[in-house]
Amino acid sequence: MAATVYISCLEPKSTTELVKFIYKPDSVADINSTPVSKARASLERAGYLVRYDVQLRNTRFRATSLPILEYVRMVRHRDSSLEFDDPVYAALEKVIDSPWFRGFFSEKILRNPPRYAVYNNVHIESKESDITNTDKKGKLVISDAMRLATGILADIGAFGIALKQLDMSSNTFHTLDVQTMVAEPCFDDLIHQYQNTRAVELAQKLFDEISSYRMDTRGMPSDTGNTMVPEDLMQQISWKPGILPADLCNLMIRSTDRRPLTLLTTLEKVFVKKLTKK
Repeated sequence: MAATVYISCLEPKSTTELVKFIYKPDSVADINSTPVSKARASLERAGYLVRYDVQLRNTRFRATSLPILEYVRMVRHRDSSLEFDDPVYAALEKVIDSPWFRGFFSEKILRNPPRYAVYNNVHIESKESDITNTDKKGKLVISDAMRLATGILADIGAFGIALKQLDMSSNTFHTLDVQTMVAEPCFDDLIHQYQNTRAVELAQKLFDEISSYRMDTRGMPSDTGNTMVPEDLMQQISWKPGILPADLCNLMIRSTDRRPLTLLTTLEKVFVKKLTKK
């Protein structure tokens, strides 16, 4: 339950809103909210949730970046082949705290998770306790919050590197430096500042190329599988990774113990295809 509550609170929620979000009940009164309350209290004591909108009743709670950062540092400690300075981790925290990143865990996405390896940790459990992704009225279950969150980070990093490679000659993207990201209170303000039509078009061009590649639910290449990256997920990713510093993109790719090797290999094929067209 703790993993489900944490991911659910990446977008702030009260306990009542959590019960509605997780169970989708006809009436909140029909649900035993004790497991949700206990998990929420435990996460708050650990510093993984903070009170976001304090009210006499229905105080809302927001997930902090702390457990994700702890997990990333643990993964990097196990793999010391490449080290990153503290400012790069601080820039990563800015991304994790941004509404853009947290939008990957909206009700729309989690209640109808894309057929994509990263979201294999998201399930909708029916009343018969069968785990399925088809019953939107069932209980939301996140089996591994950290792999879910860092899987998204890794994909963002991969697309960040790809967009920079695609844009080497035109400088469409204003690549931020780490210091600028750390100094900016809200990363989304930088997104709005550097958005431009050419960046959107270039990202769509990459997504159009990616859409011709397919993989199975394990993330392996497959001629008969699903689109490599689902359309709604590509739209959420958008052009925004293109402005991220290269060091941050590299940290993101290495933030998980299950790196997006299939995606990276496919992106490499896209660039080979692009180069041979010249």
